[in-house]
Amino acid sequence: MSTEKETARSMKNNWLTSVSEGTTVPAVAYLRGLQEGNTRDSMRRALQRIAELISPGSDFSSIPWHQIRYEHAADIRQRLTKNFAPQTANQSIVALRGVLRASYFAGLMDEREYTTASSIKSVRGTRPMSGRYVTKEELDRLLGTCDITEIRGARDAAMIVLLFCGAGLRRSELGRLSVQDYNRDRHILKVYGKGNRVDVQVLSPEVTWWIDRWLEKRGASSGALFPGLHFNGSIRSGKGLTGYGVYVALQKRAEEAGIKHISPHDARRTFISNLFDEGVDISTAQVLARHSNPSMTTRYDRRGERAQRAAVEALYVPDSSSVKNGVTKE
Repeated sequence: MSTEKETARSMKNNWLTSVSEGTTVPAVAYLRGLQEGNTRDSMRRALQRIAELISPGSDFSSIPWHQIRYEHAADIRQRLTKNFAPQTANQSIVALRGVLRASYFAGLMDEREYTTASSIKSVRGTRPMSGRYVTKEELDRLLGTCDITEIRGARDAAMIVLLFCGAGLRRSELGRLSVQDYNRDRHILKVYGKGNRVDVQVLSPEVTWWIDRWLEKRGASSGALFPGLHFNGSIRSGKGLTGYGVYVALQKRAEEAGIKHISPHDARRTFISNLFDEGVDISTAQVLARHSNPSMTTRYDRRGERAQRAAVEALYVPDSSSVKNGVTKE
């Protein structure tokens, strides 16, 4: 009996550094169940983040996820809270719950083990959001690097306008667009987003003008709306630009324009911030951003102090002449 207790105690204390054969299935199953692209990559990094906390230098595929119990999950949460911002920590907790669920469905955990281990709470707190707002002057400079009389310039210009001004697309969404998803007569775009969502995005005539200029160079044949290009400018057959391809194209234009680093997601932040700047209500902004809840949309607002100052200066403040204080307001 004492041997069994010692074994149980040893497993509880040392499970973090143990490796079991055949335990990679839950992690693989969880990741395969996610949308291919940035979502899957983000959650793979989240699992790797946990693996590094559990056993520095280990790979997430070597972690015996099915052996995690509530006390282990609580310890992981504590380490995440200590080492990462709340948003990053919570992303890792979501990934952990996903792998635990996969372990349960694979029959590697019973219901009580799964329920208790996955019951850990999310981390509370906020941090200043990453990313930046791209000004109108910077956007003009970006477009100034694009010669729309040649194919690469026309593609990049249309891509930049669509990202920053047209739809605030995620880079993975941009790469999945096909020519058939664009309706130039109705000025709409069918977007395949996160969570297997399909949305119809309304575009302004000004935005469609740039897309039409690109299609004049590309041609109207079926295929990716924004394909990769060979060095000589000819179109690559197959899928559209990868998320990394969008990043590289945008970064190259930023360097040419002499602008500090700009990420594709800064375009999304800028798009949503500009909606708020124009007085668009939160409900409409949420729909245009294709978010599942309005709180996520507000987190993309990067107008910062400028918007806050404009808001408080618009508030009514009584004139000093309305009170008897012996002070004359100049």
